[in-house]
Amino acid sequence: MMSLRAPLVVLVALLTAAPAFAQFGSGPRRIADGETLQGTLTASDPRLDDGSHYDLYVYRGAAGETVTFTMRSADFDAYLIGPDVTNDDGAGGTDAELTLTLDASGEVQLRANSISAGATGRYSLQAASISGGTGQIVGRLIQSGETLRGTLEASDPTLSDGSHVDLYTYRGTPGETVTFTMRSTAFDAYMTVGQVTDGTFAPEANDDDGAGGTDAQLVLSVGPSGQFVVQANSVRGGATGAYTLFAEASGGPGPLASGDAQPISAGTPVRADLSDADPRLRDNSAYDLYVYEGAAGEAIEVFLASVDFDAYLMGGATPEAALSASTTNDDDGGGTNARLRVETGTDGRYYIVANAYAPESRGGYTLSIRSVGGGAAPSGLAMISMGETVQGQLDVSDPTLSSDGTHFDVYGYQGRAGEEIVVTLTSDDFDPYLLLSRYFGDEVEAVSQDDDNGPGLGSRVRVTLAQSGTYLAIANSVGAGATGRYALTIQRPEDVTDMEDAAEGFATLDIGTPARGVLEAGDRQLADESYADLYVLRGAPGETVAVTMRSADFDAYLGVSSLEGGELTSIGQDDDGAGGSDARVEFTLGGAGIYAIQANSYAAGATGAYTLTAERVASGETTRPGTMTTTSNARFTGKWAPLQYTETGDYAEIREAVAAERRLETVAERLNSRYPLPTNVPVSFKECTEPGATRPNANAFYNPNAGEIVFCYELMDDLITQFSAGLAPEQVDEAVTGAYDFIILHEVGHALTHQLDLPITGREEDVADQFATLALLRQGDKGATAALNGVSYLYGSGGNTFGRRSLADEHSLGPQRLFNVQCWILGSDLEKYAWLVLDSETGEEREDDYALTIDRARRCTGEYTQMEKSFTRLLDLAYGN
Repeated sequence: MMSLRAPLVVLVALLTAAPAFAQFGSGPRRIADGETLQGTLTASDPRLDDGSHYDLYVYRGAAGETVTFTMRSADFDAYLIGPDVTNDDGAGGTDAELTLTLDASGEVQLRANSISAGATGRYSLQAASISGGTGQIVGRLIQSGETLRGTLEASDPTLSDGSHVDLYTYRGTPGETVTFTMRSTAFDAYMTVGQVTDGTFAPEANDDDGAGGTDAQLVLSVGPSGQFVVQANSVRGGATGAYTLFAEASGGPGPLASGDAQPISAGTPVRADLSDADPRLRDNSAYDLYVYEGAAGEAIEVFLASVDFDAYLMGGATPEAALSASTTNDDDGGGTNARLRVETGTDGRYYIVANAYAPESRGGYTLSIRSVGGGAAPSGLAMISMGETVQGQLDVSDPTLSSDGTHFDVYGYQGRAGEEIVVTLTSDDFDPYLLLSRYFGDEVEAVSQDDDNGPGLGSRVRVTLAQSGTYLAIANSVGAGATGRYALTIQRPEDVTDMEDAAEGFATLDIGTPARGVLEAGDRQLADESYADLYVLRGAPGETVAVTMRSADFDAYLGVSSLEGGELTSIGQDDDGAGGSDARVEFTLGGAGIYAIQANSYAAGATGAYTLTAERVASGETTRPGTMTTTSNARFTGKWAPLQYTETGDYAEIREAVAAERRLETVAERLNSRYPLPTNVPVSFKECTEPGATRPNANAFYNPNAGEIVFCYELMDDLITQFSAGLAPEQVDEAVTGAYDFIILHEVGHALTHQLDLPITGREEDVADQFATLALLRQGDKGATAALNGVSYLYGSGGNTFGRRSLADEHSLGPQRLFNVQCWILGSDLEKYAWLVLDSETGEEREDDYALTIDRARRCTGEYTQMEKSFTRLLDLAYGN
């Protein structure tokens, strides 16, 4: 039991007031075209499965743009990792280089890494747009202070006089003075500097012997373009040999001083504009610089909102740190607004860069700051240290969470930014539930939570701390009123031994290295009499991996399970996700990053050869580690199948469209990888209107007698009609797809309730809405939008005049369903979805008919948390976990 002294009352009040379950972090560091950033790999950085550390970067440009990234280090052998390609020594020696073409998103993430496990040290990362950027790079990029070595060779291009030439691009700041020096002992150096426009080189200056002897030198002022193209050449035609090229800049705008920043105070919003007159960043985007002056270590929340552009915030303890994007945010302010939750430096100052996501964006914005408080941990808080295990007890005198009535104890841990920790909560007396939060100012913000990722029913969280400060490990239970003894431990990942125990005896599947095997008589046999081989896969938590199984001998079936504490917990299954009869499961690693891969067949007794591969993939919608069945559970061999688009006369065009879009397959693939069944459940599109009916039967339903889900063509037709009447043409498809996803997942909720015999109280229709919302929220903002589209359609189609039949119906009224779904979405992330309640400009409560009320909003975190816990518990019981 935790003894509460007076100063802890405030903390308990914060925790019992239903904290927002959201994670805040600086995210990947942004690098712009022509920019060179300095970084350091440290022992506290996140690690890949091979034990090597990495830093994450994001480059945002234009679709189709080609960019070269160069990583150099004198401390270790550099390694660059892109979305689907890597490089070790492409820049020569032990330096790495990658050339990538941006996809339609115009964005790419890459990891700055080392070839060796555990290597640390300083490095530089440079980005150079080859085509489609703010200015085309010709040849190699050279920066101020850099000396490049080159060689004129017979294979180099030649000028009209027969002399060979190498090309370089210098990126600088308009107004600065740059000196170029070319030296060679093999030939008489000659240098020309100019601009390239539409592929044509226009010389501005040239030199033969300006550096003395036969060496060349030019001193030039950088113009508005911010760049020069340099021709490294020789006086005599045909000359070859080695040379060096050196660039050194001076003058220009110089570093920013504190006086260059505009002051901003907490509680006093600033309204201003990004314009062409503002200073520019390397990506040519305009920015304004502000400084907040408060108390040392003060916690503040910075909001940047704009209706004219997608807001982007950068910040730091100095002007240079802010402009180098040490801390950034794009959309945490809701919609396209940005938010930073940060702490001031030792001098009480924090510098803020108001910027736009797209370089060309201009327009008005509002910048505001909220002071959250001093951030000191309350006196009387029990502390836990690295490597320590605390024995505690939950009893009836402990405080309870307002969301579900469960008791909790709180322990403080002083964490460092970048530190990786594993927190484990175990108990023989109750099912433990672990929450990890951060004490931020006078508020508590949640970092992570877990139910069953630890040994047995134990809970375990593994995280890399985004910021230094006081973190709170909260010992809690799944069930309300549960009491008993527990053990809470904080360790480094390498010290957690039970993570590896269950992996003994399995073959290893290495990421990037195919494994070949054979299913044969004598292999492990599942309850459906199919054979299976088991492999162990290790990776870094947060990394996205796709596992693919291919076979020419049988229909492949693939299972993925988390492997911790001696137990297998399934997180995904697939039959044909890789095309044909091959299987694929894509998922994001959590917990300890240790997973069991089950190579299996769809049919009982099938044998033959197969190939198994695991690959890292870009983050996106994935199967999350969650509450699925164990692979030892024989009862759940059913699938969401067969899928059928039945013939129709009146809706042939709709049938053709939904079949081509694989509407049923897209949903079924997700369901089969997460929710197995005791028997198959068919899912089909059908024409539902009975002959002689006066109006179309626009409906979707689960038929418990037939055990099938039907989505009527008439309903799809009505979705298209209704959304087309109120939306722009380019918005219709997204709205229809979102509404379809919500409605069919609502019917899936009915099917699961029936097939798994889930115990529920209250209206089953409300439970189905809850399931659909939870399932969609796993897809992030896209899923939240889908849920809102679905329930908005149901709101609009039901009207707002309610007679006796409406009031007696098994469904909640349309407006009630709308506000329920809004509340659950808001409860999943109060800050991100605050726009459902508050006006993004004024911060005041919205008064329109479709906005959730403040009174209901206060309950939403509790409703969402209780709903999520309840479904976790129900599915765990149903699947035998």
